Amino acid sequence: MVERFIDIQVEKETPDRVLLLLREVHPMAELLEVGQGWWWVGIVKPDAPAREIARATLERMRGKAGIIDFRKYPPKVVRRWLLQEQGFALCGKYRFGDEGPEWDAIVKDFTFADWVYRNWGAENETIKMQIADSGVLDDHVRMRARAATVERLKADERYLFSRLIRQNPAPVPVGVQL
Repeated sequence: MVERFIDIQVEKETPDRVLLLLREVHPMAELLEVGQGWWWVGIVKPDAPAREIARATLERMRGKAGIIDFRKYPPKVVRRWLLQEQGFALCGKYRFGDEGPEWDAIVKDFTFADWVYRNWGAENETIKMQIADSGVLDDHVRMRARAATVERLKADERYLFSRLIRQNPAPVPVGVQL
């Protein structure tokens, strides 16, 4: 069994083979079933500053009694804060019907999102350094910065388009609160 980075009760366990594929992309990847057919994929960041915010929020939710009142706070909200307290950074949400999860789609989306994040970030940093080193924004640097922005927008568009055309048995309405 693959070691889990998150300690939270789930109805269905993630298959080890899927988790191993995700961890080939990012060593701190995690995939959780959070109820009602929803699966969340993310990265666990043990030193994330958001963990302290989550701890403080959960402490306020517990109040003087030290127990969270689920009549006041919905379980899904509490779960989100509990995950954040453990360093879970959400990357994607998936909802599947009765036929079950499409593991390949999750792994493919996660791999592509990771590639876009790593490649766009590196290009952006290079351009920022060149701008800082140049002292002035000459036309050549400005053109390269604009081209990198266009490439990032194209990558984002491809990513969003791939997410939209993927067959999802239970599409999520726009603006739904999770």
